[in-house]
Amino acid sequence: MHHVMIHPAGYDTCRKAVEPAFELFPMQIAQKKVLIKPNVLRASKTKEHIVTHPSLLRAVVEKVEEMRSALKKRCH
Repeated sequence: MHHVMIHPAGYDTCRKAVEPAFELFPMQIAQKKVLIKPNVLRASKTKEHIVTHPSLLRAVVEKVEEMRSALKKRCH
């Protein structure tokens, strides 16, 4: 079964959407290298909405770093 998450958020509140997304779509990142691939097509203006917004990218990176940090604490 496929899951879809719709969560109203803006660029200033996207971290609030990232949290439940990681809960709904859990990932096992323990002892793995993680590549976060933003959608980057070409240089563009923010209002064009064709690339991953830096605020969303920052929120995802912070969440992954948080998860890895929590795993390190449990392992030590």
